[in-house]
Amino acid sequence: MDSQGALPALAISAGLIVLGGCKSETPPAAGTAGASANRESAGHFVARVNKTVKDITPEIASAAWLGATYINADSQRVESAANARILPGVGRARITQDIDAWGYSFRLGSARVWFEHDAEDARSWLLARGYNLG
Repeated sequence: MDSQGALPALAISAGLIVLGGCKSETPPAAGTAGASANRESAGHFVARVNKTVKDITPEIASAAWLGATYINADSQRVESAANARILPGVGRARITQDIDAWGYSFRLGSARVWFEHDAEDARSWLLARGYNLG
């Protein structure tokens, strides 16, 4: 396996796992009831993240390598399915909402509407000009 292709997948996976362990809520003040309840120690957090990364790396790295090496509809489907298992809840709806939230603008008003109504026109335009889209 090409380690250059696996490295970005591993880095992204590790970053997402670490961010998934972060909480945005304000912890209770020291000395108050519940200050230590439901809080994971740093050592347990690091051990959990390390185990998760170790468990998911073979699948996600292999799928990323396959998708980058054999660029066709089948390899992209395999990579997409692996990503879907690793990142539950991230799908077309979430991604198009994020695209809109980042400030991208579309002629039809939103990323979701563009994909639903205009993307086929773009695909047809590319195919008519000889682009092989898989």
